[in-house]
Amino acid sequence: MSIFDRIFRRRGKTTDNRDQDDLLSMTDFIRRAEQEVERLIEADTGWYRNLPYQGAMSITKAKEYEIEKWAVWNRVIYDAKRSRLAGLKWSCRNDSLSCPECIKNHDRIFTLDQYDRLASKSRHLGCRCELIPIQSI
Repeated sequence: MSIFDRIFRRRGKTTDNRDQDDLLSMTDFIRRAEQEVERLIEADTGWYRNLPYQGAMSITKAKEYEIEKWAVWNRVIYDAKRSRLAGLKWSCRNDSLSCPECIKNHDRIFTLDQYDRLASKSRHLGCRCELIPIQSI
């Protein structure tokens, strides 16, 4: 087991007495995000030139940043579903660098029964949107 796995994988029991190993770790989300980002980069060889923060970091750092953002995005949805959070609100920067799809989803609230659909929505490299937890609807 790598040091990374040991840091991010928790051991023991959950509050409902399930084995903690049945749950996904941040390492799992990072590995999935790496695959998703790699697939998108392969499909768009000019991906780096289309980023809203282009030039602010190297291509390697930009790729790492994209992987981290995707992993966190998916982890937020996973944790919201697991904790039965009432909703997640899509928040877009709503500026000249925002894409039409992100602008369309701005302020949209996804309820617990829509989390799977939210997780499967297509996203793009360079997305600056966030998901905001909603305690009650």
